[in-house]
Amino acid sequence: MNYNEFQETLLKELESRLDFHISLNPITTTKNNNTLKHGIEFSNDTSNISPVLYLDEWYEFYLTGKSLSLIAEDIVELYHQAADVSFTDTEMLLNYEKLQEKLLYKLVNFKSNQSLLKDVPHIPYLDLAIVFYVLLDCKDSRMATVLIRNEHLKTWGKDLNTIFSDARKNTPRVFPAELTPMSDFLQNAFPSSNEFIDSDRDCVMKSELFILSNAIRQHGAICTLYDDLMNQIGKTLQDDFFVIPSSVHEVLLLKASDTDCMELNEIIREVNETMVIPEEILSDHAYFYSRDRKELLCA
Repeated sequence: MNYNEFQETLLKELESRLDFHISLNPITTTKNNNTLKHGIEFSNDTSNISPVLYLDEWYEFYLTGKSLSLIAEDIVELYHQAADVSFTDTEMLLNYEKLQEKLLYKLVNFKSNQSLLKDVPHIPYLDLAIVFYVLLDCKDSRMATVLIRNEHLKTWGKDLNTIFSDARKNTPRVFPAELTPMSDFLQNAFPSSNEFIDSDRDCVMKSELFILSNAIRQHGAICTLYDDLMNQIGKTLQDDFFVIPSSVHEVLLLKASDTDCMELNEIIREVNETMVIPEEILSDHAYFYSRDRKELLCA
């Protein structure tokens, strides 16, 4: 069954499980890095909420053997969770004071999002861009968000500096940074194996990769902008360090004295091409944090 046939059949499965006042509309949306995602918009006559659930991942599940019936059940459950976002939450988008503490920011690639950046307030940062969103809800690492667009600023009568100031305060509070040694991550992922673990912790601190993200591993690359965090990491490592943009959700840190930059950039490009979902690519090269300058630079 090709994708179009899958979508058509799935729509029928969903319609048979949902109330009559809910209509389903197939849509295609341009997401991060100008990638297209296919989904279904759920419109409800009794609510102003129209959640969109994307089908690309579900089609992959179908191709690996999951039945359409089980997929439909899962999607219906997700729809009801999304629909639980209250009317009050969406109404607050008209009132800046009500959403002010839920305003957050994240990083995207500047060059790959030229079309999107025409419509959203943003701040260029190196070869990246800082964009803003409102967090309506977050359950089990699933986020209900609204991307801030230029028309929102006009509605609120606010400028870019104001939303940047608020997002800069809010994001570390809502999603605190977590710095995890790669060996600890691997030990948790493979608890029965010791092959990844160096028993000499001093040796580990000298050469190990570290994962920088937040607790829910969503848009965690923004942690590189948290106030004084990179400076504190530099003090801990006692060295300058490279920042590897593994995705928009996390970065890897490696001491500069242990690293060949040219080789590192080749690895990043290869991993992006073969292992990272296009929508989640942040950059195709490393960054360098200088302790003397207290500044992140393109490597």
